[in-house]
Amino acid sequence: MKRPLYLLVTLLLIASGTLYGQKDSSAKARGALVLTYVKRPVLPPTEGDPTAEAADELYLLYIIGNQAAATLQRDAVVRDSILYPSGSDACLTDLSTGSYMRRDESTILGGPYLITGCRKYKWDLTDETKVIGGMNCSKVRPTDREKPVLWIADDLPVSAGPVGLTGLPGAVVSMRWGDHTYSLRGVTTDPGISGIAFTKEGKPCTEEQYEAIVDEILGPLLENGGSMEIGGGTIRIVQ
Repeated sequence: MKRPLYLLVTLLLIASGTLYGQKDSSAKARGALVLTYVKRPVLPPTEGDPTAEAADELYLLYIIGNQAAATLQRDAVVRDSILYPSGSDACLTDLSTGSYMRRDESTILGGPYLITGCRKYKWDLTDETKVIGGMNCSKVRPTDREKPVLWIADDLPVSAGPVGLTGLPGAVVSMRWGDHTYSLRGVTTDPGISGIAFTKEGKPCTEEQYEAIVDEILGPLLENGGSMEIGGGTIRIVQ
């Protein structure tokens, strides 16, 4: 996204009262903001791998009031101005608390599951900066945590990020989570979405319970020196 476009987006955000993290002084409901990312596998597909057909996909992050919903573009269904995110990448986040609910459809794990957790990190700015897509960006990492490390736009005040991240000091421009990277492609203001309806279908569990299920079912597959990466609804066994 070139600098002139970024400036235009910022002006549009101010005009429509969608600078999230700030209170809107008008009685009019705030419009929605959509960040579009390219979701890309870190590891190249290999022959015989069930994820071999995986390729770059568009990943959407909707922000409406104090809610953020993430879904792949192909799984974003809009009816009567209501967003219905679906698929294993669907995630609904409460920006005020950092709590989230995400869906995982992995049949190998006995899904679908509705997984709850909280990712309201505190973030530390590093001394590293660079220009990405015409935007000045800073490298940040969560306080007292090893991951994720990501790049944020210094002047785009969006507190939500992909995969349910909250409390950010700016919009995520580039990050890695699990075995995928997320790169900001563009920003859309006022897309005509007034609400989010998240699925209630799936077995409820916490993130910790889900990790225990993963260990129980996939643990035997890793006994021969393999490793496992989980992210964005994808599980990859690497020998």
